[in-house]
Amino acid sequence: MRTIKNILFLCTLGLLPASCSRFDQNDFISTQKVGQIGEETFLYSAFQTGLDNYRIEFKVSIGTDTTNLFDFFINDALYTKENSFHFQTSHDTLIISTPFQLCKSYRKTHKGTTIEITNNADTTPCQD
Repeated sequence: MRTIKNILFLCTLGLLPASCSRFDQNDFISTQKVGQIGEETFLYSAFQTGLDNYRIEFKVSIGTDTTNLFDFFINDALYTKENSFHFQTSHDTLIISTPFQLCKSYRKTHKGTTIEITNNADTTPCQD
């Protein structure tokens, strides 16, 4: 009986590092408010995912409920550029312009607001 308890204890200890891996965690950098349309507040968060890699995550917040809209990965050179994002609100549309090589894409929030993300120089629609 004691041997079974020891085996279970060792198995539990072995699983602990696998569930708490530091290699899979992203280092949070900052969250900034992008704009607001009605009750919806738009935010973006930056995370460092590696030595020279970053993840940018766009979210919409209504009260205490926050929903992830989309995210993308960029390298250090693009992240450190000044004025990386330009935001514009028009009626029920939030337009996000970036210097990154992204094709034009659209998302809709639960309240019906359209999110449009474009490259500053290119407005070619994404091929689905």
